[in-house]
Amino acid sequence: MESEQIVKRGPGRPAKAPTVNDIDTMRDDIRHDLRESDPHAAAIKRAEEIKAQLGDSIDTADEFFIPDDLKHSEWTMEWKRWSVYNAEDSGYINGLLRTGWDFVPASRAGFEIFLPRGWKENFILKKGMVLMERPREITDMIESRQLQEARAQVQRKEQQLGEAPAGTLPRADSTGRQVGSHGVSGAKRTISGPIPN
Repeated sequence: MESEQIVKRGPGRPAKAPTVNDIDTMRDDIRHDLRESDPHAAAIKRAEEIKAQLGDSIDTADEFFIPDDLKHSEWTMEWKRWSVYNAEDSGYINGLLRTGWDFVPASRAGFEIFLPRGWKENFILKKGMVLMERPREITDMIESRQLQEARAQVQRKEQQLGEAPAGTLPRADSTGRQVGSHGVSGAKRTISGPIPN
């Protein structure tokens, strides 16, 4: 419930409780851009926005969809974890801040669609997620490093799998060919003619 407003009265008289008419319960029209003079054009425009948000799934809409007109090509914008079971994950948030992520300001034009009525903070929270952004150049650089590290891990594991422990026979693939640390080595075996029973 909203904080009660006390109407002051003259000395010696009790305070008057606010009535429904005293409290402004109406929200500002956040979709004012659709209230065009042509209702047909407004309906078509809104239908396109909804279809873009729904994508292939008709039953469930993406709750964390960010309209394309709010994004900028030079920035990466993502929802990041803020809390788990209502406990703020400050270690994770601090890690994000160290890698260049920053909170999208709640006061930025167009982002009021994500805000509940009476929101006082200058960041955007929704279902335990916070909306963050960082320059695309930094995102591309970090993703490139992560991809290189992932490929290096795969190569290390393939090398480990190709090596036989000391004192054992060399590894072989499913055809019987010897497997070296860098792939298949040794002679190819072929069978000519029918396979004996």
